[in-house]
Amino acid sequence: MKRESLPPMKEVYQALEDAAVDLYGFGVVCQGGAPWAADPEVLDTLLLGLENVWFNEDSKGKLSHLDFREDFFRVLWEKSQGTRPSVRIGSDVPLGHNEMAFYQLPQLTRAALYLRTKKKFPYATISRVVGVPEALLESEVEKAREFLLGRRVRELEWAEEDF
Repeated sequence: MKRESLPPMKEVYQALEDAAVDLYGFGVVCQGGAPWAADPEVLDTLLLGLENVWFNEDSKGKLSHLDFREDFFRVLWEKSQGTRPSVRIGSDVPLGHNEMAFYQLPQLTRAALYLRTKKKFPYATISRVVGVPEALLESEVEKAREFLLGRRVRELEWAEEDF
């Protein structure tokens, strides 16, 4: 690649930052709420993206990862498979925090729910990212929503009884 054709360092930095922000939450979700465990995996994924040229110019001429977004998420998912970091309750996930119930869900269910609700991925894309059939994902996401909704309703009921 000719030196003249390379994007300026500022553009590369901005593209990396945009991709890191997009991926970081998913990395934390995959690691069960442990941000310290997600950091190295997100960084490795970003470096792999640079090596594989997963950044290109978008419609506005800015360097972007969006065309390869699914690849980024799939690699991050694969890197986190089978890892079980010890989440420090009280520091990583505050004791009594609403997110504790979310992190009690199985890794696949957490990932599917996060990608569906926070990243607005269609089930077909989630299926390609985590390598599970769409029907199973839809079922898992629905069960997770029921579980979390039920916990929230009970928390509200208990809170009202206390006063």
